Amino acid sequence: MPCGIVNGKPLTDKENLEHQQQQNTPPSQEQARREEHEQEGIRERAEALAHKLAQTYDELTRLLEQNPEVGRQVTDTTVKHEGVYRRLKQRLELANASPRCRWVRQDGTTCGSPQLRHHIYCFAHKQMMEATALALRLPAPEDANAIQVGLMRIQKALIEDTISTKKAGLLLYERRPDDFWASKRRGTGAGDGG
Repeated sequence: MPCGIVNGKPLTDKENLEHQQQQNTPPSQEQARREEHEQEGIRERAEALAHKLAQTYDELTRLLEQNPEVGRQVTDTTVKHEGVYRRLKQRLELANASPRCRWVRQDGTTCGSPQLRHHIYCFAHKQMMEATALALRLPAPEDANAIQVGLMRIQKALIEDTISTKKAGLLLYERRPDDFWASKRRGTGAGDGG
């Protein structure tokens, strides 16, 4: 009997347990660094290809303007390609001009991802806002400052008896791995037991 759905696929009890364990297991620092490096390489490659495509289109346009007789000899296939280049360039310009996510991290930097339509945040930060506890308004654990603010808000709620000690313990335990990995990235070594 299915007990959960992931990416539209119903999961059995065993599959659901494995999925939850995968979600709760923090990646190793090396694996995280490797994934970040791969993502950086992909972004750089995409930017280089987009730049190369724009240069090629500009060069083709100049060539056709300088040599109108070549333009008359262009086959239907080339006309189709030019149309594709023109539409692609327009789409790239629209994408670059799109409004950006207004999420401000705890350290004061902004997200920079494109906004969703009819919303001020990108997809990820919209999801985070919907998941934020209303009473505590805990920030997403994006960096060490956000984790610290979250810990302070949990402590304040505990002092004011807004939440139970059990719930505070669960929240603090849930945020502990994030604090550990953030301190590892900063190189402080907190969470090493020393």
